[in-house]
Amino acid sequence: MVNHYKNECLVKAGRKWRGTLDFYQFHSYSWQHKFDEVSPFKNHNHDYGLHKPIVIGEFNEEEGGGRTINQLFDHAYKNGYSGAWSWDLVKHGQDQRAGILRIKDYHGNGKINIAAI
Repeated sequence: MVNHYKNECLVKAGRKWRGTLDFYQFHSYSWQHKFDEVSPFKNHNHDYGLHKPIVIGEFNEEEGGGRTINQLFDHAYKNGYSGAWSWDLVKHGQDQRAGILRIKDYHGNGKINIAAI
């Protein structure tokens, strides 16, 4: 795997010394009910060797590799990811809310502040 978003690459391409990313965001859906080996749902955030926060930015239970939405949110939190943005709120809104509510009181990797859902 190649990180095309390293600071050096972005600065060189955009010619702006501050033209870098603050965090990385990955989408992850299963294929034929399985996540591939590079999926954040098969890895800890440290496995990627990146030095910026990682957010799992798109996933849902329907294509969640046989895991429930609660299991997906648990994995994101317990494996050191800096956030999880589930997707498909219109079709699966109640499932997504359940996952958020599942982790809202966790504090082992930092407190999650969720004011209202």
